[in-house]
Amino acid sequence: MSVSLKESIKPRIGVQGQTQGAGTPNQAGIGGFLPLKVSENSIWFFDVLANANFTDFKNYSSIVNTTVAGVTISTSSRLGYRWLNSDRSWMFGINGGYDTRPMATGYADTGIKVTDSVTAFYQQAALNLEAQSDKFKFSGYALIPTGQTLQRLNSAYEAGALNVVGFQAGYNLTPSIRASAGYYYQSGDANFANGSGVKARLEYEPQSGPILGLNVSRDHAFDTRISGDVKLRFSTNKSNSSTNNKAKRMINAISSSPNHRQVIVQDKKSYQWCTNGYGIANGLNWMDGGREYSRFGLITDDGMRWFAKKHPHKANKTRCIPVTKHQYKALKYCQKTAQRYPADDPNNFGKREIRKYSKCDNKLSRSFNIPWLHTNDGLIQDGFGVMNYFIIPFMF
Repeated sequence: MSVSLKESIKPRIGVQGQTQGAGTPNQAGIGGFLPLKVSENSIWFFDVLANANFTDFKNYSSIVNTTVAGVTISTSSRLGYRWLNSDRSWMFGINGGYDTRPMATGYADTGIKVTDSVTAFYQQAALNLEAQSDKFKFSGYALIPTGQTLQRLNSAYEAGALNVVGFQAGYNLTPSIRASAGYYYQSGDANFANGSGVKARLEYEPQSGPILGLNVSRDHAFDTRISGDVKLRFSTNKSNSSTNNKAKRMINAISSSPNHRQVIVQDKKSYQWCTNGYGIANGLNWMDGGREYSRFGLITDDGMRWFAKKHPHKANKTRCIPVTKHQYKALKYCQKTAQRYPADDPNNFGKREIRKYSKCDNKLSRSFNIPWLHTNDGLIQDGFGVMNYFIIPFMF
């Protein structure tokens, strides 16, 4: 290939889109490839993408349980170096960068009713190695989440960005059609997604025009997922129209947008800490309309009936809050290590027995940001002679 890279490698801009896959959303956006320094057989480049993320298909979550909702904007940037071997039959490259993914959430496709849905924000660092010839294409990659990798999505689920290490190998069946297969290992804070997976891809890449791709992946976290993608780039260079086909393919390879840009997210059921309807008498404040209901030492049956009559909408109800695994273990420890003190006059509802827990003082409860776990004196309290908590740990 006798083509001059300086004359052939120019900035490229274009659009891309994909359907939802294993932990990735429906999206469409714009992107650009900018050569920073072009030498005789090598280039430094910068590539950037900005994608609008769309709602998941109806009743089909891309992250397993909770559906992705709304429109958010994700970004991806890569700084890389590519070079050709002495006879220009192979292109080698290395690139790395940073990806972000805000994720709005909606209903759960499991049928579980969820509330308090939030928009989570994930980010990752990425590294990619690549090698390509006229017939073969190889890549190895690592996606490493940073920041708060595990975040709560709603009242029932939490989700984490996954660490992914993978390898992909492709072969050109024809000058325009490439088939590839790969292996990857993924892991995350939630542990549920930990394990290996396989992926196959069929790609149509003409010398000019859109690149079309069909992907199939299989792992135990997402099961089998099928997705499609399209990418179209426009070059500002018109000087290589007479270049032979093999040279054009190599130019397209050295100026192509890097792959493996998605922040992969998977959700699971979260921990919850629950009390029965009289939990306000058992040491857990019940905040209602800005008022605190934890000062009634409901010890006797008369006290129970009095409370039910005064607050019928609270009687015989269960109230739960989502907590992290760490918070759940801490609360469970608090419950087991209670120090009981003699009760005050059981008929005096303004007083109560105080139960102070080891490591369960005001600092612990407020660090959880659980309003109805707080009490005026900073202690988690109990109005009964024995512990009367009703705990439901959701651990899946």
